[in-house]
Amino acid sequence: MKSGWLTIWLVITALLAAGPVSAGQAAPAASERASDYYEQAQILLRRGDLAAAVIQLKNALQQNPQLLPARVLLGQAYVRQGDGAAGEHELLRADRLGADPSMTAVPLAKAYLQQAKYKELLDRLQPASLPVDVRAELLVSRGHAYLALGKLDQARHAFQAAAQLRPDDAAAVVGQSLVRLRRGDIKGAGELADKAVRMSPKDADAWNLKASVSHLRGDLQQALAGYDKVLALQPQHLDARLARAAVLIDLRRDQQAQEDLAYINEHFPHEPRASYLRGLLLARQGDTKGSRAAMLECVATVSHLPADLLNRRPQLLLLGGLANYSLDQWEKARDYLQRYLTHNAGDVGARKLLGAILLKSKEYDHAADVLEPALQTAPNDYRLLALLGTVYMNQRRYLESTAMLARAAKLSGDKANIRVDVAINHLAAGNSQLGMDQLADIFRQHPEQMSAGVLLVVHYLRKGKPDRAAEVAAKLSLHYPHNLAILNLLGTAQARAGQRDAAARTFHEALQLAPAFIPAKVALARLELAGGQPEAARQRLSAILKTHPENLETLSALAEVEKAEHHSGRAIRWLEKATAAHPKDVQTKLALVDLYLAAAKPDKALELANEAALAAPRNLEALAASARCYLVAGKPAKAAVTASRMSLLAGFDPRWQYRIARLQYEAGATDDAQYSLTKALQGDPGFVPAQVTLTELLLRGGHTQQAAERARKLERKYPDRSVGYRLTGDVLMHARHYAAAVRSYQEGMARQPDSQLVVRLYRARSAAGHEPAARKGLEQWLGAHPNDPVVARALAAADLRSGNFKAAAKRYRQLLGNQRGNATLLNNLAYAYLKTNDPRALETARAAYRAAPDNAAVNDTLGWALVRDGKPDLGLSYLRNAQYRAAQDPEIRYHVAVALLKLGRRDEARSQLDTALQSGGPFDGRDRALQLQRQLRRTGAADRPPQQ
Repeated sequence: MKSGWLTIWLVITALLAAGPVSAGQAAPAASERASDYYEQAQILLRRGDLAAAVIQLKNALQQNPQLLPARVLLGQAYVRQGDGAAGEHELLRADRLGADPSMTAVPLAKAYLQQAKYKELLDRLQPASLPVDVRAELLVSRGHAYLALGKLDQARHAFQAAAQLRPDDAAAVVGQSLVRLRRGDIKGAGELADKAVRMSPKDADAWNLKASVSHLRGDLQQALAGYDKVLALQPQHLDARLARAAVLIDLRRDQQAQEDLAYINEHFPHEPRASYLRGLLLARQGDTKGSRAAMLECVATVSHLPADLLNRRPQLLLLGGLANYSLDQWEKARDYLQRYLTHNAGDVGARKLLGAILLKSKEYDHAADVLEPALQTAPNDYRLLALLGTVYMNQRRYLESTAMLARAAKLSGDKANIRVDVAINHLAAGNSQLGMDQLADIFRQHPEQMSAGVLLVVHYLRKGKPDRAAEVAAKLSLHYPHNLAILNLLGTAQARAGQRDAAARTFHEALQLAPAFIPAKVALARLELAGGQPEAARQRLSAILKTHPENLETLSALAEVEKAEHHSGRAIRWLEKATAAHPKDVQTKLALVDLYLAAAKPDKALELANEAALAAPRNLEALAASARCYLVAGKPAKAAVTASRMSLLAGFDPRWQYRIARLQYEAGATDDAQYSLTKALQGDPGFVPAQVTLTELLLRGGHTQQAAERARKLERKYPDRSVGYRLTGDVLMHARHYAAAVRSYQEGMARQPDSQLVVRLYRARSAAGHEPAARKGLEQWLGAHPNDPVVARALAAADLRSGNFKAAAKRYRQLLGNQRGNATLLNNLAYAYLKTNDPRALETARAAYRAAPDNAAVNDTLGWALVRDGKPDLGLSYLRNAQYRAAQDPEIRYHVAVALLKLGRRDEARSQLDTALQSGGPFDGRDRALQLQRQLRRTGAADRPPQQ
């Protein structure tokens, strides 16, 4: 066996490897023990004892499984150990517990890379809304994922973006070099590799790349020296050790190669590339049985077979494409099929499959390039013609598209089913109107065509046209009079159209055909509820439960009855029973999420919403519920990440993109929201809610002139509404034209007075230097509207900002009279108490924590109150929790530093202070933090922290 292909394969597989591989509330006593274990783990990590730290973190989580800092740190530790699966598991659990994405995004990306989960990385982890350093690291990981998928342009863009954010980071240069190498530019790759080594002479990945370039050039001695350097810096660097073993095999230094393979077997026992190398080595030594066993391990996944061997046996490439396609792993399938077609360019089936993948990926030009050559071989393949016609349509080559689709229909014998397939292709490609017009035409000609009729009914129902839906369903039922599903669909459409008597007759007709048909019984109960007969509905549904106690529709309908009767507790219990019996049903979970939120149970709502989103990662309603719950729980960064994923899935649907943009707006992700609104207006340029929100976002993004023009247009278009004047006032406030803003807000108040305008008017007057008049406006509104919480909270916040802490405390106590258990109000009250040294601060902070134990600000306030109360060890556990939920908050880091210093951990305290002060931004306690930092830098001066 020649060494050339082996050398190339191992280098390429190393280059394909995505990135560097580096080595309910608990009881109080258990919670304190958990925090102790966590702090011990921190100390061990600072000493470099990773294995011992992992043990202590496991001990911590055994005591308190909800301890977020331990969960995050354990996930990070697993990734450092190279155990991507375990790291992913822990980090996803940390995400569900509310970890700040800046703490989990990069290690989770590395965990995905270690497992070759490239699509998951690209889909789940977006750089938006992350801090610059974290964004740069994540972009590097995304670059490696794109590289592994063969998307070289996207990889190059990702690495370049990372380099722009962090010009001194060698990782981005390494990535750019890898792209050059994949394009065959060995010289350019070598130059960038040398640059990376100069930038970071102790970077193992930079040295690995330099060695890989030598390996590709055939300079085995130079490559061996480079891999030796990598492994001296990082002994567990898997790719370097694999490549060194390959070089040693090529050099016939079998004993040394065996040592490397033994090391890999011990530390990476499931590495298929090592199995393959071991098989080669055993074969050369004549151990046929051992070689076969090693090869069986290797072929567990086709993706790890040598590239040269796959090229000589292209059927394996086709098999890889088909297998991955059947698993919906389209990116991997695409890679295999593209490589297969380089060997078998005339395979029409492979071209059709690859073309379908590219169509789903909306890469229409590429899809056309792949499909058009197949026409020469199979000009009368109607499925090929239909697929290519859909591609042309998306390229806006309408004449060619029409011709292709007409030929496809004709060659299929003008079969209704192929015409339905073509229409469905239109729908899938986003051409909903054309697709529905075709379905309507098919149904007019073939009213017996069930799939066309059903799709039309569902479409009309979704578009709010129940009369049309009922008309189509009635025609369909003439051809299928005994089909229970069609009858149920007809009854549903009739009920939606307000035709209750007709719907009742339809459902009774279904029950005459099948007396046990539960959907019809449930539908009749819903009709009774809609007709003001809740007790009749309840009795009908209860009768069903006697024989079918876990029927999902029945349990859900009973919850609807109780909700309509304002019995929220009973409604929750019915839906809890439904979810327990049907844990995979997403819609029931979402209904229960809404009830939990209405019942002020945000923790339960968030947990359930996340379960739904994990079970249905492409379900927009599930993702929206998750984002809403994150916002309610005070976790805007998590909401922003979820909404970003939604925007990718929603296409150009204006209403969905508007909903998504509102979520992003509330989460503070203004760039993301602007992008979503742009997509909404591309779908419907006249959609007013999107116009309004886009104006707000343009203003927040500093595009004052554009925002002003949009606001004036809204004033002219809606002269009797306040929205245009409110937006104009916002523009003027942004430009610091406060007096003019006051006048604009007053114009809005004259048309449609509301609380939001009152608060805006207060801010404008205050900014104009008229604080007494501004406060008077708030007070006058409250006098006329004493129960308005928006204005009352604005007045309390004004007291807090002005340093009038006693007045603020009084107002927050009054607000709590009507909103007992409100975590934000309790937290603000505790803060005011801390500022006035009121002894009620600690107990109030504890009450806020009981109301929102996962809120970063609440944990910070309670932790700081405990530190101030002389309990730094206990306070530190809450401050750590706050830090892992809001990692970029400098004030929290300052509080952590003080707690650490009081515990005698000076080095850790200094590190926290340095990070807190790096941003240069203001925060409460910044002057004291600077003073403490100076003391720590002076030898022996940090034994006693300044008085707090």
